[in-house]
Amino acid sequence: MDTRSTCPYCGVGCGVIIASGAGAITGVRGDPDHPANFGRLCSKGSTLHLTAAPVVLQTRRLLQPMLRVERTAALEASNWDAVNKHVADKLAAVIEEHGPDSVGFYISGQLLTEDYHAFNKLARALVGTNNIDSNSRLCMSSAVVGYKQSLGADAPPACYEDLDHADCVFISGANPAWAHPILFRRLEAAKALRPAMKIIVVDPRRTESAEFADLHLQILPGTDVALCLGLLHACIWDGLLDQPFIDAHTAGFAELKALARDTTPAQAARICGIQEVDLLQAARWFAQSPATLSLYCQGLNQSTSGTAKNTALINLHLATGQIGRPGAGPFSLTGQPNAMGGREVGGMATLLPGHRDPNDAAHRVEIAALWGVDDLPSTPGKTAVELFEAAARGEIKALWIACTNPAQSLPDQALVRRALERCELVILQECFSGTATAAYADVILPAATWGEKDGCVTNSERRISRVRAAIAPPGGAKQDWQIVRDVARLLEAVLRPGRSKLFEFESSESLWLEHREATRGRDLDITGLSYALLDRDGPQQWPFPEGAAKGLARLYEDGRFATPDGRARFVSKPYQACAEQVNARFPFGLTTSRLRDQWHGMSRSGVVSRLFGHEAAPVLRMNPQDMPRRGLKDGDLVRVSSRRGEITLALLGDAGVGAAQADLAMHWGEEFVSGRGAEGQPLLGFNALTQPAFCPDSKQPELKFAAVDIHRLDLPWRLSAAAWVAPAEAAALGLALRALMFEFDYACCVPVPAQAGKEGWTFEAAHATAPAPELIARIAALLKLQGVNLLRYADAQRGRTRLLLLDGVGHEARLQALLRVGEVGEGAWIQQLWREAALVAPHGRRLLAPDARAPQDLVPRSPQVCNCFDVSEASICAQLKACAGTPAERLQTLQAQLRCGTQCGSCLPALRRLVDGSAVQLMEEVPQ
Repeated sequence: MDTRSTCPYCGVGCGVIIASGAGAITGVRGDPDHPANFGRLCSKGSTLHLTAAPVVLQTRRLLQPMLRVERTAALEASNWDAVNKHVADKLAAVIEEHGPDSVGFYISGQLLTEDYHAFNKLARALVGTNNIDSNSRLCMSSAVVGYKQSLGADAPPACYEDLDHADCVFISGANPAWAHPILFRRLEAAKALRPAMKIIVVDPRRTESAEFADLHLQILPGTDVALCLGLLHACIWDGLLDQPFIDAHTAGFAELKALARDTTPAQAARICGIQEVDLLQAARWFAQSPATLSLYCQGLNQSTSGTAKNTALINLHLATGQIGRPGAGPFSLTGQPNAMGGREVGGMATLLPGHRDPNDAAHRVEIAALWGVDDLPSTPGKTAVELFEAAARGEIKALWIACTNPAQSLPDQALVRRALERCELVILQECFSGTATAAYADVILPAATWGEKDGCVTNSERRISRVRAAIAPPGGAKQDWQIVRDVARLLEAVLRPGRSKLFEFESSESLWLEHREATRGRDLDITGLSYALLDRDGPQQWPFPEGAAKGLARLYEDGRFATPDGRARFVSKPYQACAEQVNARFPFGLTTSRLRDQWHGMSRSGVVSRLFGHEAAPVLRMNPQDMPRRGLKDGDLVRVSSRRGEITLALLGDAGVGAAQADLAMHWGEEFVSGRGAEGQPLLGFNALTQPAFCPDSKQPELKFAAVDIHRLDLPWRLSAAAWVAPAEAAALGLALRALMFEFDYACCVPVPAQAGKEGWTFEAAHATAPAPELIARIAALLKLQGVNLLRYADAQRGRTRLLLLDGVGHEARLQALLRVGEVGEGAWIQQLWREAALVAPHGRRLLAPDARAPQDLVPRSPQVCNCFDVSEASICAQLKACAGTPAERLQTLQAQLRCGTQCGSCLPALRRLVDGSAVQLMEEVPQ
């Protein structure tokens, strides 16, 4: 059976077709009729069915409510009636003793619109607090405020079709080649059809998107406002403004012009660390192209100047008239599947439904009337960072967390943990087990997830798509809105006895209809939409008011903006450096980035071992020229320290990282990498380093930059463990190994892509002293290193241990599991034999030899390039030697032979790099 639905990963909002049978999801493919992707899916979307495999439902999902009566007690399984009553009673007691503002809700851009609506109504109409915020605060709030300040409403004016019409695409603070790959495929296709299109990428790193660009402005982190002021100065000086547009449709340009006068292109280039000639070229392309489209994301948003960065870029569009027509406009790329829907519903502390403002008394009256309550709270709500800071101070007593993992994703993890520990009641509503936040929960509410839910989401281009259930939720899991409704019904009997009922919802559609009414007459009016219309005609863009035949593809084509006088506003804000500056103690600037095949905290993507093929383990990337001066080399373990915390990581030189900078992917929490710090404290993942300082307008924290120190750790003792196990045993093994990470100074525990129907785990650890025999024995027992097929080598004097469990006999034997203890590098090559499931017979006695030297003919494992077909870089390079013709022809031949880049296309940037590199090599080999 096929069910049309929507992908739950990024904000592109790709349509998917879910295949199911006998109550199980069996496959997924792209929906060819969905206008967001036309059938394409990235490496994550194309493996969605694996996150719903029966073994995942049995071993990785939360299937029943759980609670602990006391904080020191263990969580125990319960039933919905008991848990709902417990939660309602506890919340009522907290509200009675401490008031409604002692309760906080922290929800997620991964919730459906209907779920958001239920939470918002619970918080504001029933509990009586504005303390409801979303993890969208961490990714999109600067874009929200930027649109509102400049254009009057949180409404992205462009659409995906504009990629087909743009003559210049300006990508700033985004790497869509990895973070929004389906959009990038569309950009690649547009460039192929119109080679004259200019692509400019602004990024401190040389990313895959930057490699594709005609011009890469590799600015210093945080200098985006200075760049935009310099670009504007150049446009003014060279007469590149659209003065008629400025005069007719904008306000405030004189003030901005005065500000830009002081930032010459030369000064801006110096601040940004780029060449003035490149800045001037970018200004000409941006202003003179018939249509310029900008794409931007976290590089602009996650900053203490996040709103200023957004408005500075929008200023350029307004000054050059590059808005309100095909191919032109400032287009914010949404990070989560329904961050847009959450903004529409008002599911953030600074918003109310229908793009209203909780600080506006008239807006509060409107929503109170719609919801059937006397009034709404007027006290400003606490945003994400503020919410946890208040909890750490003891002001927030009860915290309800849904569909997010703040013990991994929020900045300044030490403070976050203090907040969770101090709360009297922590409720976690989650679908996957094993998240870091679960360790702090007093109550766990098992939620349904993708493939099991019904509702709506809105993507980056304001397009509303239906989400449909292909199967029923497993075990006792419920849809998020149902969980909220059931608790709310019990709670309102205490807080509103004898009053009209607020939560008489029996379907997701009934919630959506109430949300729809909140949009009537607003900029996002969707009163012309219905579930029936969406089911019949497919996804639709807003606004779509009652009586309309279709929604608007792009906004402001008439030159009238969503401000009281219809004029867009130029926002004049000077450049300000990052809140934290590098100095002698913290000499490196740390940026954070995304991996191609993973998403957020990996609670979903991390259950698919195949997605670890491209980037197998966490590494800190650093410019190779900085490494010798610090006595560092590839593979070293380094301690990365900020003013707030520290983490230990393996080091990798990367020429794409700027000088005096370092980069770390934002996915790696304590679930995958940990150990003990300098004071013996547990290491809490990458967000132990990041800072909670936030933009004063958007309250979005500066997750993109922190000043750090990097120094080599002397950890001579290494322990490596690995095992292939049956899929049903994999989750338990992973949890057991992860529980041991705090026993070491450094530990990393990750799954590896399956082999021959078995799932694999690796555990790499390092320590200043030899691991205790008891600890080695515990790990050996977990890996079941015993029996007649066990090979053993031990050298008590040198502290070496090597345990190798064989699967099979004689010449067909392979490594089932292994455990190695010794000095750095001792026997490390054996890990490769296990990873490749290679035959061990050719290596004979060498497996147990005291020196354990690697065979001379052993070829190091080549990095994976294509995840869909598991094609390595070595295979691609070998095939390229036989490919002739132009780079495009060689790529086509390569794809025909190896199929790489023919399915999701996420590896195409890497393939082009290899094709271009091999072409250069061939030219160098031609005799002159």
